[in-house]
Amino acid sequence: MLTVAFLCGLMLIPAVRVSNPQTALTFFCAASMVGLATGNMMAILQGCAPTARLGFWTGWENFAGNLGGVLSPIATGFLIVRTGSYAPGFGVAVLVLLAVLLCYWIVVGELEPAERQAE
Repeated sequence: MLTVAFLCGLMLIPAVRVSNPQTALTFFCAASMVGLATGNMMAILQGCAPTARLGFWTGWENFAGNLGGVLSPIATGFLIVRTGSYAPGFGVAVLVLLAVLLCYWIVVGELEPAERQAE
């Protein structure tokens, strides 16, 4: 599900290339399906983190997500000022999605739940 959600983000590429506003909006809506990955990332974290460290791991995951939320509008604004177009910002977003997906496939790999301690 995570892979499918991230691949939906690739719809940003045709969204900036079409001239019809309704078609572009359809592609943007499809690209927003990348948000489907959020619940799955939290489930993966809760299934794999040691119970005693779950809050710590969740905090770092949220910190990284919020850091991206702070830096992406700054980077997009910089790119718009430099190029006069939103297209480079969308291109960077697609590259980041592909890099994260590649890391998910290679670094994370097959996930197995962590051992849970009896409470």
